[in-house]
Amino acid sequence: MIKGFPGVRFPSWLASSFLPNLQTTHICNCRCTVLPPLGQLPFLKNLNIAGATEVTQIGHEFTGLGQIKCFPALEELLLEDMPKLGEWIFDDADQLFPQLTELGLISCPKLKKLPPVPPTLTTLRIDEAGLESLPDLQKEACPSSLTFLYINGCPNLTSLRVGLLSHNLTALKSLTVAHCEELVSLPEECFRPLTSLQFLHIYECPCLVPWTALERGLLPASVEEIRLVSCSLLAHVLLDGLQYCPLLKHFQISDYQIADYPDISNFPLELLPHTLQFLDISRCDDLQCLPPGLHEVSSLETLHISNCRELESLPEEGLPRGLKELYINQCPKIKQRCQEGGQDRVKIAHIRDIEIDGDVIVLEQI
Repeated sequence: MIKGFPGVRFPSWLASSFLPNLQTTHICNCRCTVLPPLGQLPFLKNLNIAGATEVTQIGHEFTGLGQIKCFPALEELLLEDMPKLGEWIFDDADQLFPQLTELGLISCPKLKKLPPVPPTLTTLRIDEAGLESLPDLQKEACPSSLTFLYINGCPNLTSLRVGLLSHNLTALKSLTVAHCEELVSLPEECFRPLTSLQFLHIYECPCLVPWTALERGLLPASVEEIRLVSCSLLAHVLLDGLQYCPLLKHFQISDYQIADYPDISNFPLELLPHTLQFLDISRCDDLQCLPPGLHEVSSLETLHISNCRELESLPEEGLPRGLKELYINQCPKIKQRCQEGGQDRVKIAHIRDIEIDGDVIVLEQI
């Protein structure tokens, strides 16, 4: 570990001939303007560079120019808090990081482009970066091993049609895209090619919308959890395809009102998957009724409804008999109907745990 080194350049002993067996390096809060040639270390597996606030460019001096170069054994790389980093030069990109499995880029607001990533990569985390597109895959015959992709706070990112998601990431299990306010376009077939996808989380991407609608929806059949927050354009389209998600267990939709974007006012007529166990509907200001056929979702155990002030009532057919938990918050019309003597009181009589506006409704009261 090198912490708080005040020099402009790192010492010359940070090279393979002096530290041939080094496996882990952490460089923190150093003022150097040039990174050391750590790519020459033949056994380096873990590298964490944080707070290199004066580095403006990453180039060949980092990957190394000797016989050994390009981090031949590196498995985990984290670049964090590098506010001046604006360019990563990668002429030999296809040779970089042949063993890399985890890559993190955090708080690098000026960096616009990453080098292509190797097919060995399983985890990619991009948080508060200036990227204009996702990195591409290296030109290899091997399929990508990527299973976890997290993208947050990238104000320059406008499209996912190029880069990683333009490839068939058949191993990807978790995808999160958050706080990318200028993001407009998804890949041509949306999320359908991600045939192993289990967790899909989209937050605060109000402009994001698919290019086309597919006959059997835009989601893969493998998806188990979906969270959609403040992305009403996308949510309107994805709602129509929930019926084609036979493994869906957890669904959350929260539609913070944003000017010039439509609110969620209703659910499609198609039934929700019977496998659904958790349903959370919040901040849908124009929503007037819950999903049709909700009483037939036999696996549903937990239902959250909050800040849906225009929601008129619980479904006429009632709620699923297996429902165990019901949480209602800031839904005045439903609250009134669920009070003692209210028209919906009988519809919640079978539920074990009930909470309305923070008040626990004891079973004996019903």
